[in-house]
Formats: sequence, structure tokens, C-alpha cells
Amino acid sequence: MRMLVYSPISLRFGGGFERWILEVATRLRKFGVYTQVLSTASTLGDEERISYEEIMGVLSRASADYSELPCTRFNLFGSNSPIPRVSGLRRLLNEKNYDLLYFPNAYAFQDLLISALRLTHKRPVISGQHAVLFQNSSFHDVYVSAVTKRLLRVFDAYHVLNSDDMRVFEEWGLSRIYLIPIGIDTNKFKPRKSETASRSFRLLFVGRLTSQKGIDVLCQSVSIVNQDHYLQKNMQFIIAGSGPMSHMIEKLSKQYENVQYLGRVPDDKLPEIYRNSDVLLMPSRSETFGIVAIEAQASGLPVIATNISGPREILVDGVTGRLMRSNNPATLALAMRDLYGLWSNDREKFEKMREDSRINAERRFDWEIIISQIHDMILETYSSFGRKHSKG
Repeated sequence: MRMLVYSPISLRFGGGFERWILEVATRLRKFGVYTQVLSTASTLGDEERISYEEIMGVLSRASADYSELPCTRFNLFGSNSPIPRVSGLRRLLNEKNYDLLYFPNAYAFQDLLISALRLTHKRPVISGQHAVLFQNSSFHDVYVSAVTKRLLRVFDAYHVLNSDDMRVFEEWGLSRIYLIPIGIDTNKFKPRKSETASRSFRLLFVGRLTSQKGIDVLCQSVSIVNQDHYLQKNMQFIIAGSGPMSHMIEKLSKQYENVQYLGRVPDDKLPEIYRNSDVLLMPSRSETFGIVAIEAQASGLPVIATNISGPREILVDGVTGRLMRSNNPATLALAMRDLYGLWSNDREKFEKMREDSRINAERRFDWEIIISQIHDMILETYSSFGRKHSKG
């Protein structure tokens, strides 16, 4: 079987979906599913977090193809949406050597494009919801309510990452909805073998430095904690990532000696950074899933996260971490103090939380489990489409 993936954003952007498709294309190969990826050349004006050479290296091992299409970016009321130019549209229309199409339905006009492609090629389409459905952006949210909600009925199956999106789709009258989370390589991300004596309690943040990820909340909570000189002496904050709010982290690291800013960290360095930390901080305002929470738990780290879609399904509150109120620095600071108290005064209970975090990642999110579910979704969608059209 051949699966065509259309991505509105270049895989070089290196976001959650772009990394997901690299993993999926590689792992579907053992089921005899060959993947071809067509994307626009847009990285949304951001830095490239995955090099073209790295992308081609991964996909070549999976016998997968990748091409980028020239595009034009529409910026309407703050909502960016890359659209292929005429030559790119022609390439999409001429690409007919596939059995099923998958696309991330996250940007305005992409569903219009893919619905036209489905009518032209008469191939089944899976619409994947890898971004927050409603983003508090006036144009985007109006577009979703007025256009996407109706166009979704054109497609043949729907892939969601959390139960909140699934409930919305069910309320919209859709069926054939697959709730399949993102997987994790539990061999790559694993706990450290031994404890280091006489060291600080290490709290880690990994991700984009944006308002969505709660960077301002993180900075305020660090300042609250550091008002206690004992905690400031015994806690260390490690921040890995890049983005438009990096200046806030740079200022914080200059203000406090216990704040270490690593900048953007290559993927191959992340497992070691997780292993050398104790807790992951995830103060996001919105998430579709939250892959860093899985990477952390697989590495044996409890997670302090906002009680929102994604994290609240990944974590087991009180067992593999703590869920807190959104946009609340004081609550985050209190959770950090509580876990530091466990680490310093009840190490056996803290180690049990570490063990439970690892078990949670292994039993629910290991790629060997997840890729089978994705393969089943592809086969069922293809078979259902075939039965429906053979009757017609």
C-alpha cells in the first residue's frame, strides 16, 4: 500500500506533526506501507529545527519519498496558511500513485484543497487533528466553525490525539474517529541507571519559547520559588528551546544563578538531558497532545503540567506527576515545592513516582503499540472506502 502525506508546512519546521510523520513513515514500512510526503517549502518564517539532510536520511531508510512545493503564505488577521503555487498545485493534481492520503488539518484553506483533491483522485482521505482545534484567533476560529466543520464530512476518517477533540467531532456528527496518541521510543528515552549524590533538584523545561507554552508563567513561578533562598540554593532550572520569548529566559538566567538556558538542543542530545533531570515543567496554555510529557515519563521524570487537553490524558495526577490550573504561576511554584519536598524528605515515594512514570510511558505510548493502531486505522479506512465505492 502507498500512503501520500500532504503537509502544509515543511518537515524542516520540526514541530510535533513533522516529527510524527518521520517516525510513522519509518515504522509503517514493516507493514508494507510505503509513504510519500509532499509539503510546502514554508517553515512559517521560523528556524529550521530539522535539516533537509536529516529528513532525507530518515525517509530513505524507510524507502519513503519527500518533496517540497513552492508556496505562497496567506496572512489573514494573524493566521498564516501556506498554499502551493500553481506549479505546486499541478504537482499535487498529477500525483495519483497512492492508495490513501493523510493530512494534518490545522491551517485555513488546507481542507478546501484536500477536499478538491479527494473529488479529483477519488482516494480515501484521513484528516489528522495535530493542532489545537480552536486557537483563540478570531479568523482561525471563525473559519473552523464556518468552513472546517462542514468540510470534514467530505473525508473518510478522522485521527485525533485527545478525547476533547474526539467529543467535539462526535458532537459535529462525525463517525470513524480514531483516538490514537503519539508514540515514544522507550529505548531512546529511558531512566538514568544510578543516582548522583549531593546535587540540586533539577527541574527541566523543553519546548518552544512562546506564550502558548506558558513561558511567562514559567518565569514568574521561578521568581516566586527563588524568593526562598533555601529553595534557590537547592533547585536548578534547566531550560531547553528557542522561540520569540527567548529574551525572557535569557534575562532570567542572568538574574538567577540557578537558571541554566541551553537554547535549542539537537534531538540526539535530549535523552541525556532528560536523564539528568528530576521533573519536567509543562505550563502550557493549550496543547493537542504534549510529546515532551511522554519523553519525560519514559525517562523516569514526573511531570508538572497544566490541566488541559493532552497533558491530563498523558499524566496520572498524583501518580506520574501533578496537574495544575492554567495560567497560574503560584500554583506551579507550589507544585515545584511539593515535589522538591518528596525528593528531599521521602525519596522512596519520589522514586516510586519515577518508576510509575516510566511504566505509564511503556504500557500506553510505546511506538510498538501505537504504530499497530495507526496501521489498523489506515487499513480500515482503505477497506471501508473500497466497499463503499464498489457498491456504488
